Amino acid sequence: MTKHDHDFDERAKRTVTKLEQDGQKVQVLGRIRDGRLEIDQSSLKELADKYPNTNMVFVALNSPFDPVPCKDA
Repeated sequence: MTKHDHDFDERAKRTVTKLEQDGQKVQVLGRIRDGRLEIDQSSLKELADKYPNTNMVFVALNSPFDPVPCKDA
């Protein structure tokens, strides 16, 4: 899995494991702590440097908040 294994609850670990088993690439770049999104800037930079022409998306596996529809969709 990722270097952030210890930050996941069991449900999120199972979800990431299933995604990886299904052939999806997963890299954890942040987490929600005290109601705020924290992005690991060094991990984000590493990913952006490795894949400079890629588009990235944010996926919340066990998000504690209500979804808001994307206005650009």
